[in-house]
Amino acid sequence: MSMSTEVGIKKSEFDSNVSSLQDAVSEIDSSVKGNLEFEKTNIKPFTKDLKTTVEAIELLENYKQMIINDITTLKTVGETMVETDEEIANSTHAQPIRP
Repeated sequence: MSMSTEVGIKKSEFDSNVSSLQDAVSEIDSSVKGNLEFEKTNIKPFTKDLKTTVEAIELLENYKQMIINDITTLKTVGETMVETDEEIANSTHAQPIRP
């Protein structure tokens, strides 16, 4: 008995999810922007809190960049899957998997 396995994605749903992820990352960018003029304070509790806040913002920016890199990879994988599906369909005269 032969088992057939299909691998595919619903491209429109995939693109929508990737777009939503991109929008969420863009929102992170706007929430980080602000005025750090209070950096000039010399009040001990605030200077310690400021240092922690600046480090947290830097970490958030690093995570944001990692997510942007992941989004780029996701887009590439999605496009490659579609192209490969079309190539296989063309070489076997079968129909590409469509959502």
